[in-house]
Amino acid sequence: MTTALITSLLAVVTMVQQTDTTFPVQPNARLRLSNPGGSVVVRTWDQNSVRIVAEHSRRSVIRVRNDPNTIVIDERTERGPGSIVEYEITIPSTLDLQLGGNYSDFDVQGVTGQISIQSLDGNIKVSGGRERIKLHSVQGAIDLSDAQGKIEVETVNDRITVSRSSGELTAETVNGRIMLLDVDFSNAEASTFNGSITHNGAIHENGSYFFATHMGSINFTVPEGTNATISVATGKGNFRADFEVERPENGKKRFQFTLGSGGALVELESFAGRISLRRPDGEEE
Repeated sequence: MTTALITSLLAVVTMVQQTDTTFPVQPNARLRLSNPGGSVVVRTWDQNSVRIVAEHSRRSVIRVRNDPNTIVIDERTERGPGSIVEYEITIPSTLDLQLGGNYSDFDVQGVTGQISIQSLDGNIKVSGGRERIKLHSVQGAIDLSDAQGKIEVETVNDRITVSRSSGELTAETVNGRIMLLDVDFSNAEASTFNGSITHNGAIHENGSYFFATHMGSINFTVPEGTNATISVATGKGNFRADFEVERPENGKKRFQFTLGSGGALVELESFAGRISLRRPDGEEE
């Protein structure tokens, strides 16, 4: 290998800088991060400290401000636009998170605090979260699992999947499907314009559930022994159920029926897709 080639390779290697820092924090602090572009991976450990490993341009400086209750992390350059930074962050599980980015993907696992994530163009994947979880992307998919609390998930041009989670849910997208799998929500609202909605989970006696789509189907699982008042509305679509349902004879697009004592309130609306009520072991449409 020539001296010139070795020198060239070394120059390329040194273009990428790494910041690696660890510092103590209060167990119930909040971490705020702003990343113009790049991935953000968050994991947890049993230490009362935060470790930040960041790969970035040699023009960038990773700034960390550690106040008693809030850690603020961002990137700065002397001039020009912000740079792409790849973060790997390890925190105590109880920390609250407030993360944001323009062209950033987020992957968070094991956090038992509150979580707020916003991305303009990027996927969001979260496993965990308590009390309040708010996830928002414009151009990106959202995957949430094992969360508990008041949950808000919203994207525009991609799908939403929520699994093994409980509490209250609001989910909204425009062009994408919504999948709610093995969930236990006392109140849930989900809507999409161009996509299907699937709900597979518990229906609480005093719960409220509203699902609406314009150009997609709705598959709603109804466990045996469910007590619910169910309202169904279809435009150009149709309706089917795995069990006997009293249907109107006048062909109305909207009708209502009661299961058991009718405790829960369930509203299902699709303008141009099928609405299906299935038993837990039924085949999804």
